[in-house]
Amino acid sequence: MNPRLSKSRIQSGRQCHKRLWLELHESDASNWTPAAQTRLDEGTRFGELAQDLLGGGVLVAADHMHVREALSETAALLARPHTEVPMLFEAAFSHDDVRVRVDGFQRHSDHDVLIEVKSTTSVKDEHLWDCAIQTWVARGAGRDVTHVMHGHVDNSFVYRTAGDYRGLLKLVDITADVEALLPEIPSIVAELKRVAGGAKPAINTGKHCFDPYECPFLSHCRAEEPPGPEFPIDVLPRVGALFDRLTEAGYRDLRDVPESELTKDLHRRVAEVTRTGSRFVSDQLTGLLADIPYPRYYLDFETITFVVPRWLGTRPFQQLPFQFSCHVESEDGTMHHEA
Repeated sequence: MNPRLSKSRIQSGRQCHKRLWLELHESDASNWTPAAQTRLDEGTRFGELAQDLLGGGVLVAADHMHVREALSETAALLARPHTEVPMLFEAAFSHDDVRVRVDGFQRHSDHDVLIEVKSTTSVKDEHLWDCAIQTWVARGAGRDVTHVMHGHVDNSFVYRTAGDYRGLLKLVDITADVEALLPEIPSIVAELKRVAGGAKPAINTGKHCFDPYECPFLSHCRAEEPPGPEFPIDVLPRVGALFDRLTEAGYRDLRDVPESELTKDLHRRVAEVTRTGSRFVSDQLTGLLADIPYPRYYLDFETITFVVPRWLGTRPFQQLPFQFSCHVESEDGTMHHEA
């Protein structure tokens, strides 16, 4: 049986062949963090709102667990005149054992427009690949997709009137960028089919586990690997390209890295403290603290962001405080807490 791929599975395979294989053969090993699930839920809410902002249309009701029903429902809607059904949401297409669902599919008399909606504030590389996969499948299924649009959040939008989100969705024409990627899709699909039908790939964890998104199989894969060093190189703040250079040179534990390999004072300081276990206190700290009068207030607060603003006067992704805690230090060193 040929392995069936989807847009999301192809994107998983582009990130890591092992991730794709695990999604198909050991899906129970995935672990979505609460934070990741919250982001997904926010994206879903924005996607649903975008349907109204795009002017409404007909939703293909069959969910992602009922692919055949979705394909049949889509075909029936497309068989009707475009004047009766000018816009479909979650339209389903299949080509060469690849299945996709399209956020928005706008029909015209002589062409179609594919619309992908993302809860981000700009077009990202992975979004272009999303659209390229969908366009390739839709064209393979017989549709004449001539334009591809990317819908994302306009973060300059301010929620001023209850229930009025006009202006929150921004559409960008990405047709040219998508067309440039289309020639690569067939070979990617063929390669990932071989991966899906083969043995589990032997791939160790690394930076690819976080690019472009953190992989839900990360903890599963790490559990299969020998324990790493006690102080890995990436404990260095803002390590960037230095990480690649040091690992390529064979270093794994920060304590083994010679000082000559570190050019930034901050990195040298962190490495020295790590090697010696000694405490570092800046010479400037005493003077800075002496300038702060008593009583001293230590404020801790938590914030939350929403893709779709909840409260009037707020913007998408605005950091909104929702709780705080304040500790007060007296000159004699005693502390008390104020809610």
